[in-house]
This record gives sequence, structure tokens and C-alpha cells, in this order.
Amino acid sequence: PSSPSPNSRPKSPTDARTTTELARNYDLIVPEDLKVKNMTRSAKGTIGKPGKNVSQKAGLNRFILEQGWTSFANGSPTRQPMPPSKSK
Repeated sequence: PSSPSPNSRPKSPTDARTTTELARNYDLIVPEDLKVKNMTRSAKGTIGKPGKNVSQKAGLNRFILEQGWTSFANGSPTRQPMPPSKSK
């Protein structure tokens, strides 16, 4: 098996409980299509044009990645109840 990426976090029991609760209480769940990879790009810039607030941006990137938005959104579809079957 492949090793997890350094920026990923294991799914927590809270994620499972939350996605299950959302699926039970709502007919439709539409997660926002967040571009996490773009949101967490480096602010270091180049030698000719160095970035500003690089350490502040690095802290923000860590916070965004720790939240596990992608794993939460990926876990939601598996928790949605099946629609009632149509019997003939």
C-alpha cells in the first residue's frame, strides 16, 4: 500500500458521524468545489520578486490542509442513503 501524503490526515470518527448525520437530515448535499491545491500554493515568489508574508501564508496553508476538507467531501457520498426503489 502507498504511504499517505504528508499533508493528509486520517479520517476521524467525527467526520464519519458528521457525514452520516448530514445524509440522514438532508435530501441533497452539494459540497462546494474548493480548489484546495490552488488555495495552498506557496507565497515564496522568485528571487527577482520575493513573496510577502511568506510565513503567515505557510501557517494558513497548514491550517487549511489540517481541516481535511477534501476527505470530508469525499466521505459524504458514501453516507447518503439510497433512494427508495420503485416497485412494479
